Amino acid sequence: MKKVIFTLSIASFSFANAQVIIGDAVGTAANKTSVLLEFAANQNKGIIVPYVRTLPTGNALVGGSIILDATTATAAR
Repeated sequence: MKKVIFTLSIASFSFANAQVIIGDAVGTAANKTSVLLEFAANQNKGIIVPYVRTLPTGNALVGGSIILDATTATAAR
């Protein structure tokens, strides 16, 4: 019986998803289902992503880093 309850609880938690809205009223739901992080409309909020002209390779690769590939002049716009 413990195995059944454990299996059902693990299965139910595997379907849990979360979406975060920054700067919007509390309790409002996200209107896009494929977005995990959303900023409120008509506000000056966002993230600043550093850009690089050459992509790191080998030992320079760091897990968890977010960078913008700006190898071409128009890519960073």
